[in-house]
Amino acid sequence: DLHSFPTRRSSDLEMSSPSPSNGATNVPTSGTMSWSTSPNDGGSSISYDLYLGKTSSGMTLHKSGSGKSYSYSNLDPGQKYYWKVIVYNSSGKSTQSSTWSFTTAEAPKPNLSIGGGTYFNTNSLTLNKSYSFNIKIKNSGNASWSGSIFLKNGSTNWIEWYNVTVGAGSTVTLPTKSYTPTSTGSKQLTLYYQTGGSGSGTAIPAGSYSNPFTVTVADIPAPTTPSSPSPSNGATNVPTSGTMSWSTSPS
Repeated sequence: DLHSFPTRRSSDLEMSSPSPSNGATNVPTSGTMSWSTSPNDGGSSISYDLYLGKTSSGMTLHKSGSGKSYSYSNLDPGQKYYWKVIVYNSSGKSTQSSTWSFTTAEAPKPNLSIGGGTYFNTNSLTLNKSYSFNIKIKNSGNASWSGSIFLKNGSTNWIEWYNVTVGAGSTVTLPTKSYTPTSTGSKQLTLYYQTGGSGSGTAIPAGSYSNPFTVTVADIPAPTTPSSPSPSNGATNVPTSGTMSWSTSPS
């Protein structure tokens, strides 16, 4: 006797349960895409074409063959992707899935801010006097940062720190450095960071601190009138040999 077996048409298969799910966000830039068919293909002669692209009209073929998964790598971070699957039976008939989409995770990046410090420990400076500067840099991002830090008055660098590294989720105290003001007046100072290369840098977000901040540089005060003479004014019986002295402020 001749026996006949029903042949499943490709149109009988429906594709569902895409992974990444439709509309998913923060998807890794490397991973595996998969889907389900209903009813299960039962191991019959079925093949799949997977199309993937950055626009729904610009998808290109990335997989052709059996198996309901595709391993991808090196997608662009923070990018929306579209994909679809076409299933074929042994006679070449096909059924197409819906067009699905997902968005990859943003690339890890640092996030710098001022994390503390005493600055100059005063906002009132004196001309030609040396002052120590203390500052902490915080990185609340998920990637390490390396570069240079500058304290600037306008376009003039007052203090520089080179080859600074701040790990992800950490706070670094920069080496204490000194600066001696060379001109008087009100000075607006700004802390900048520079990641490699050249340029004016980017102002560091202040967080709970101040950036920019203002200091005032005063001229060196004139000394006071000499006083406390020795011998004292009007003294008598002073030795014919000895030492004369007086006081001034500052000394």
